[in-house]
Amino acid sequence: MPFTSGTTDPGREPVPLTVWTTHAQGDELFSEDVLGRVLDAYSRRGDLVLSTTSVPPVVGDRCITAGRRHRTVSTTTDTDILTGHRLGAAALIVDLHTSTASRTVRAAMYSRLAALLRPAGILLIGLPPSISDGGDPLTDTAAAACSAGLTYTQHLLAVRIPLPDGFLVPPADWDPADDPTLPTPLPPLRVHADIAVFTRPTVRSSR
Repeated sequence: MPFTSGTTDPGREPVPLTVWTTHAQGDELFSEDVLGRVLDAYSRRGDLVLSTTSVPPVVGDRCITAGRRHRTVSTTTDTDILTGHRLGAAALIVDLHTSTASRTVRAAMYSRLAALLRPAGILLIGLPPSISDGGDPLTDTAAAACSAGLTYTQHLLAVRIPLPDGFLVPPADWDPADDPTLPTPLPPLRVHADIAVFTRPTVRSSR
């Protein structure tokens, strides 16, 4: 089960922070166990789940196994995003922040992706550790998504090191002193992946 605490997005209301552990040890953000939790948390059997071409094809296989309908969305051009897809039908869209495009361009892309979501649908964006210009990918992504009319509702941390009995434990047979080639002190080791969760607001009819 994930556990949740509060975190603050500067200038905004606190955003819930949820931590998931994953057995994946490589750089792959959307491992099979993380994808399984994503589908369980943000979709139901029979729902339509879309993934952009930046996401590994395994998401499609995982959707089929979980009883979801799946289609891939090309984000090459704005026209591609809307071509052949029904507006307002998707429960969930999975994307990876891989673009070096400006915030304005990304906001336009997120706006078109949001049009494919049903009300209260989820746009879930995996974030890299950093982007080419040295900026913070979370700040960049959140600003672009919010400019597109989406609401930043949750932040997921996928921790790559297993936590036996709730404790962070290194391998029992590993000792940095045994390897003279390792630098001293050891450089920081990234053990988690960030996933930002955005929601399409529900339109309320006025009376």
